[in-house]
Amino acid sequence: MKTFRIVIISLLLAISCAVVAHDLPHNLVTVNMKIVEADTKKVTPVMMCIQNAETKEVVVPPYGKVVKEFSTVDDYVSGIMFSSDPNWVGPVRKTTGKGAVDQRRSFEYDLAQPVPFWKAPALYQTSGNFSINLKPGKWLISISHGYEYIPVLMEEFVVPADDHNFDIQYTLKRWVDMPSRGWFSGDVHVHHPTTKPEYRDFLINFAKAENLHVANVLNMGYHHQYGDSKSGIDFEQEGFGKKFRTRSGNHWLVSGQEDPRSKYGHIIGLNLSKFERDTLNYDYYDRVFENIHKQPGALVGFAHLAFNGCEVLQGLPWFITTNEIDFIEILQLTKINALGYYDYLNLGFRITAAAGSDLPWAATIGEVRTYVYTGKRFTPDKWFKGMKKGNTFVSNGPMLFFEADGKLPGTELKIAKGKIAKLRVEGLGQDAVAPIHRVAIYNNDGLVQKVKNLDNKHSVKLDIDLPINKSQWLVAVAYCNNDAVAHTTPVYYVVDNQPTWSPENAAEIISRHMQMMDDVEAETTDAGIVKRLNSARAFYRKMLKTMNVEELKYETVEQKIANNTLSAPRKLEKVKVEGGGFIMGDPFNNGDQPMHVVTLSDFEISTTEVTNYQFAAFLNANKIDISTMFNNKSMVLAAGAQNRLEFVDNGWKVTKGYDNYPVINVTWPGAVEFSKWVGGRLPTEAEWEYAAKGGKLSKNYTFSGSNDVKQVAWIGLNSIARPNEVATLLPNELGIYDMSGNVNEWCADWYDVYPKKPVANPKGPDTGDYRIFRGGSHREVDSNSRVTRRNAFYPDAGFSLVGFRVAF
Repeated sequence: MKTFRIVIISLLLAISCAVVAHDLPHNLVTVNMKIVEADTKKVTPVMMCIQNAETKEVVVPPYGKVVKEFSTVDDYVSGIMFSSDPNWVGPVRKTTGKGAVDQRRSFEYDLAQPVPFWKAPALYQTSGNFSINLKPGKWLISISHGYEYIPVLMEEFVVPADDHNFDIQYTLKRWVDMPSRGWFSGDVHVHHPTTKPEYRDFLINFAKAENLHVANVLNMGYHHQYGDSKSGIDFEQEGFGKKFRTRSGNHWLVSGQEDPRSKYGHIIGLNLSKFERDTLNYDYYDRVFENIHKQPGALVGFAHLAFNGCEVLQGLPWFITTNEIDFIEILQLTKINALGYYDYLNLGFRITAAAGSDLPWAATIGEVRTYVYTGKRFTPDKWFKGMKKGNTFVSNGPMLFFEADGKLPGTELKIAKGKIAKLRVEGLGQDAVAPIHRVAIYNNDGLVQKVKNLDNKHSVKLDIDLPINKSQWLVAVAYCNNDAVAHTTPVYYVVDNQPTWSPENAAEIISRHMQMMDDVEAETTDAGIVKRLNSARAFYRKMLKTMNVEELKYETVEQKIANNTLSAPRKLEKVKVEGGGFIMGDPFNNGDQPMHVVTLSDFEISTTEVTNYQFAAFLNANKIDISTMFNNKSMVLAAGAQNRLEFVDNGWKVTKGYDNYPVINVTWPGAVEFSKWVGGRLPTEAEWEYAAKGGKLSKNYTFSGSNDVKQVAWIGLNSIARPNEVATLLPNELGIYDMSGNVNEWCADWYDVYPKKPVANPKGPDTGDYRIFRGGSHREVDSNSRVTRRNAFYPDAGFSLVGFRVAF
């Protein structure tokens, strides 16, 4: 009977295939694709995008269907069901454009590609051995197999008209073999359920397509009083511990957790033998830390420092004092927060640098990677052990090797004062993946030394002999021309048994942490949280005493009111910007390209961002109240966090002490209406960048007025994640304040890709979906405050990171 069934099924399959072939429209060709690794000579799953060369439409196997909708976060929450059918295709991810509320692409990418080398508008997983029906003619194909293989990028192929079956093979070559050097890649932050075999098959084949060795698959918790899930958990895991690991060759899935997740940040637990969760004491993270560390080989990490996201700044400054944090995510969603990482190193904490994609908010698994040294005999347990020791670097493209006296990152080396340390750095890149721009070494005091890749080599080396006169940490960094980056965990040199902290920087860092803790305490009635805050304060004060450094006091707004030291409300002032020509755009970030020549006429621009006091005057003069917040059918001011404007007694008033803070939660139409009221307009994007660079007086700074971001910009590093009074840092060459940091600023233009040809007085396209804003904000990392960095948002939305200034 079994034999009879097999014969019948085989006949049916044969008939089915024959019918498909016979019914194939005459204008379509079956293209049989095969993707092979050159080193193994085996077919491999890959990430891919096929496009019509003329229309640029994205199509997917097997029928060449045009993609109309991209996958969403909810698709992953529900779970992706894998099929062994070679023509099965994974979720189609959007890789270009601006993020949207439909969660098809994260807002955190701004306008950049999620994978720095990728150029296609989409990315999807394939088996590497499939068929697709295509019309005869020209097509574009893009193929990626992780960061160690040379990708195929927008390569043209032609489907012949005289052949109903057409075979094509692509052979992918390695440009670097990290496992042969003992380094294996991992992603510490992946979300997807694993409760079904099809879910696990999807993930393990996804990891193989991206050539990722360790995928840490995390459930995602939240307090039971939040969300829709009765359990308070999304992305449920089949189980925890070695029994529930999934393996295919050298590719592994290991269960972990992202929980707790509250207003104090998001915690990651890796290599767990059981899920740790306490909903009754949910915000007491330290209890979870302790319980996770009772599990053999388990690690605790803080998520999202890379972009200062998800309330990390509200919790990490005090939970770090528990000394229970093993690692921090410093690279994620194209952003790296090295300066934020250095703050904690300068306080003597030893924390492993990690990178996690945060799939499905990321476009692909292994989008950023934590490379761990295990030696050539790899196991997941060795990987976690190496991560615990700090034998890591993070990357989204280049490879980076750093040795200090022959020792790996994460190593402590005791050395006599004045002895010479031999430091060796090598950055490896490849033209298509990660073209190296420079490599550098940093320590507590900043840049030690760097070398630029003037000859466009694939290997850039930096060898120095460094006298060690005090205890210190040292890291290596590789920067690429496409904004890809790699960064190591430090090596730690210890002199006379002194900590590797930085007394010169500690007072300022701790002062910011104290301010943040005061803000947290002001918003809680939980005695347990207050107790933990006081414990952290005592920890920092003891640290300062040991350093023999005085605590740096700060003056709160309330103290300024009591001491009568508030600044008088500022009037709107402007400065003339003499017109001229300049190169607009960024040579590194693909979202800010192409670079092009712009010529501008003279104009004027306000020296500060529009303040609460100034905007309240506008609202009152135009009799705009709560019931008439819409002007020309567009909202003028949106409610939101940190809004300091209140409608009281039939008029708008500014919360006392906040007159000179930038107005926020203003929509684009609201900014336009105010600008008209003062006889001006919003600056065009080109005017904004020209003024931010200093116009004809430009010294080509990275930020507006300096290469040191802290001198000119309030960002997540120095702002306590809130707006600050305008004009309290240094101005740029034209006397303009805060064009980097504090709040982003609306521009007049709709978003579009830059032109390639020279333009004069550009105003952008006539229509669009998003309006441009520029400058970075008080919550963001330093790269967002570069004078060339673009961003955009819905014009009718206002939020706490955006304000504006006026042009004339």
